[in-house]
Amino acid sequence: MLMTLIKLPLKLLTLPLILICAVASVLLKVVDNLSSYIIGFFILVIILCGVVAAVNQWWTSVVVMVVLAALCVAVTFVAAVLETLLDTMTDALVGFLHS
Repeated sequence: MLMTLIKLPLKLLTLPLILICAVASVLLKVVDNLSSYIIGFFILVIILCGVVAAVNQWWTSVVVMVVLAALCVAVTFVAAVLETLLDTMTDALVGFLHS
């Protein structure tokens, strides 16, 4: 009985946090899915420019294209990690709310 009274204010504080995490997660998923089309096209252009630079033996340009492609992949990876963290936080908060 005493523990439920102690947990009640904390559970009430988790409700806005659950809402914020869930909304941020959904928005990040939408933005990530939409930006993946743009980043995918950008990576395709970078690879084609890298092939042209390699054929013409412009090695510094090839290195720049490889770094740009790696950055695009890293941005997509970071967005996926943030989505996973937000989903995990939301699930943990809901689990605490139901405990």
